[in-house]
Amino acid sequence: HAGSVWAVAWAPDGSRVVSAGEDGTVRVWEVATGECVGQWGGHTGSVWAVAWAPDGSRVVSAGEDGTVRVWEVATGECVGRWGEHTGWVRAVAWAPDGSRVVSAGEDGTVRVWEVATGECVRAHGVIVSDEFGAYGEAVWDPRNDQVLLATGDAWRCLIRIPRDAPDWSDWRPVECTR
Repeated sequence: HAGSVWAVAWAPDGSRVVSAGEDGTVRVWEVATGECVGQWGGHTGSVWAVAWAPDGSRVVSAGEDGTVRVWEVATGECVGRWGEHTGWVRAVAWAPDGSRVVSAGEDGTVRVWEVATGECVRAHGVIVSDEFGAYGEAVWDPRNDQVLLATGDAWRCLIRIPRDAPDWSDWRPVECTR
């Protein structure tokens, strides 16, 4: 990377690592050799977050340009570009079954995307701080349909995301240290 590396994630099988950089690229590295085996551009500005699909076939990235992008690891092709956030996107995570992605952005929203269609199926204003919005880390619990967000303004939110729920009424803060 030219500049800082903002995020890294292990492949599910542990053989590769993906990194996100200030230079606007996403790179895939072979752990055994340290060789860069993939470099993908498309974001304008820094890439802030990356995550592997549970089956290791795809990577999701998010960045300063307000987009979430899905990459085919084998070909490097961008197969999804979602741009409904109105500010930087700082966190992404895959659902355990690989069918959905959650993103959290500086605009204070958390969005859930259907990977197959690219449709934003949920959007919720979770936290809006003075200047940072909702960003940090997002982790999808592999045992059930809930997401844990750790945000830059020291809040934590546990969000349940049942596929059939009509709204976001079941989200709640886990801890508030403000």
